[in-house]
Amino acid sequence: MVKLVLADAISHQKLISSQELIIDDFREAFDKIDEDILLALHRRKELSKQIGKLKKKQNQQIEDKDREKKLFNALLEKSKILGLNNSMVMQIWEKIIEDSKQQQ
Repeated sequence: MVKLVLADAISHQKLISSQELIIDDFREAFDKIDEDILLALHRRKELSKQIGKLKKKQNQQIEDKDREKKLFNALLEKSKILGLNNSMVMQIWEKIIEDSKQQQ
C-alpha cells in the first residue's frame, strides 16, 4: 500500500510539474486511479459483508430504500459539484449497491 501511495505521488508530481509529458505519463496516472478504485471497491465489499452479518443478527432487512435514496441524493449533489455526468454516476452506484446487497 505504501508503494502504491508513493507511486501515485510521484506520478501526480510529474503531471503537475513543468516537464514535458508523454501519453504514457497520463496512462500511468490512469492506472493508479483505476487501482485506487478497485481497492475502494474491495474495502466496500468487505464492509458490506460485515453489515450483512450485523443485519442478520439484528433481524433487519437487507434492502433499505430510505438509505439508498439519501445516498443517491448525496451522490448527485457531489457529482454536480465535480462536474460529472449524473446519469453515469447513478449507473455506477446502482451496480455498486446491487453488489453490496448480494454481499450482505
